[in-house]
Amino acid sequence: MIGFVNGAFENWVTERHGAEAWRRVAGRVETSVFIGPEDYDDDVTADLARAVAAETGLRVDDVLASVGEHLGRTAGRRLDVMLGRGESRFQDVLRRLPDLQTRLELVCPTARPQRFTIVDEDGDSISIVHASTRADLAPLFAGTVGGLASAFGVDATVSCRRVDSGSGVRHEYRVHWQEKVAGRDTSDRPATKRAAKPRPGVSAGRATTAARRIDGT
Repeated sequence: MIGFVNGAFENWVTERHGAEAWRRVAGRVETSVFIGPEDYDDDVTADLARAVAAETGLRVDDVLASVGEHLGRTAGRRLDVMLGRGESRFQDVLRRLPDLQTRLELVCPTARPQRFTIVDEDGDSISIVHASTRADLAPLFAGTVGGLASAFGVDATVSCRRVDSGSGVRHEYRVHWQEKVAGRDTSDRPATKRAAKPRPGVSAGRATTAARRIDGT
């Protein structure tokens, strides 16, 4: 996991529970200072989540989802600029996530950024496969997508299923969005669009709670 993602744990804890709470969290983990574009083992992220859960009394999945939402809200527009635009829509940023790994590798050649693959797209929904080394970090990405939606003023739902194949851990996230401006539906489909048909093994939920309903993690 790249450093700025791990750094979001400190920001989240400090904003919600104060600097002293973060000092206690930092005392429970081996690594608590992170350099933005550098790569850290996913075990470091998992250790952070457990330490924050111990400090706050929250479930680890809830910590991951909430930190992810915080990261998505605060980094959403900066991520858009990093990906080369600056005036994009929520769905445009999702479509360009595979480009993120290339840009991060240019900034930090030793980094091993998260891998994203777009596997399906249908109007106002998109499916993204995310490769990781740990299954238990899935709520972090689901929460981040929800936070990105908030940053772009979009109402989004996220569902997830595990789709491992070969080495590593893979999850497929199905994201559906609906942007509203002054009471007008501005999603990619007409307002009379038919509800999306559920996919096998996928349970839908609002972006802010989807991480609590992830299947197979």
